[in-house]
Order: sequence, then structure tokens, then C-alpha cells
Amino acid sequence: KNLEEFKKFNAKRKFKAAVKGVTAANMMKKFIGGAKGTSLERKLTEDDVADLKETFDMFDKDGGGSISQSELKSVFDRLGMKVSDDEVMEVIKSVDENFDGEVDFNEFLAMMKKMPDSENELKEAFKAFDADGDGTTSKDELKKILAKFGQTLTDAELDAVMAEVDTDGDGEIDYEEFKRAMEA
Repeated sequence: KNLEEFKKFNAKRKFKAAVKGVTAANMMKKFIGGAKGTSLERKLTEDDVADLKETFDMFDKDGGGSISQSELKSVFDRLGMKVSDDEVMEVIKSVDENFDGEVDFNEFLAMMKKMPDSENELKEAFKAFDADGDGTTSKDELKKILAKFGQTLTDAELDAVMAEVDTDGDGEIDYEEFKRAMEA
């Protein structure tokens, strides 16, 4: 029983990590064209920082401790965001405080603090999970987006996420279910 609970917890953690990855990529894209978000900085809890570290690590594919131009471009590409190399460098330069041409974790955190924590970000993330645009996320859509972030789940883990998130049991995750899962 404990093993099953752990598997369910681990599967949901991977789901949340992928959602946060989509949200972070959407937020980073807003730095193209000089948009710096808001002058207000949101406060990050220890859990927020831990979640953002997991997201950062998903982006930092080579584990080098920073997100390179090619790694950031790869994130945008996997999400179907058409971004030029110059635009990727624009994002990096907007937060690259040590001028090394990459985004380290502290720079990433600073960027995430500048962006408002709003429902719009969650709605944008949901759109990435709803690949066919029908307003819901199927098990297949969920599997594909998780794989884009290197979050490979077994069928049993996918079933556990669906059982946990799909509260009305219709086999699809709608936005309200998605939102509740991210708030839990």
C-alpha cells in the first residue's frame, strides 16, 4: 500500500513539474521584445523554490548548472513555440546578470519572481496540455506533454495521475480539474 501511495505521489509530482515547466517557458517568452513583466516581485515560498529548481533542472539538460541558448531554444521548440535564436538570446540577456550568455538558477529565480502568479499563466499552461484544443486533456495528450519534459510515466503512473486529477471520472482533465490539481 505504501508503495502504491508513493507511485501515485511521484506521478503527480512529475505532472506538476511538467505544468510548471510549461508555465516557466511561457513566462520566459514574455521577455522577448523587452517585456520585463511587472516591477512587483512575488514572494517565493520554500516549496516554490523547490518546484522552480526542478523546472530549472528539466531545462538544464546537460546538468551544467545553467540554461544555455540551445537548451532554452529546445524548451521552446518542444512546446511548439516558434522563437528565433536572436529572441532566445534576448530572453537570456534580459536576466543574465553575470554576462556569461546563460541563465543560472539565481537568474532563473529572479526572472520567475518578476512575473505575476496569475490564473492566466495556468490557462496558458493548460493550452499546452490540451493539444487538440477541445478544452480537455486526454491521457494520450498528458503522456505526450510529459514526455516533452523528460517526464516518462508508466501506464500505471498515468492512470494514477488521471485518477487523481480527473475528479469527475470522464477520462478527460478539464481546466477546473487541472487548476485544482495545481493548487493541491
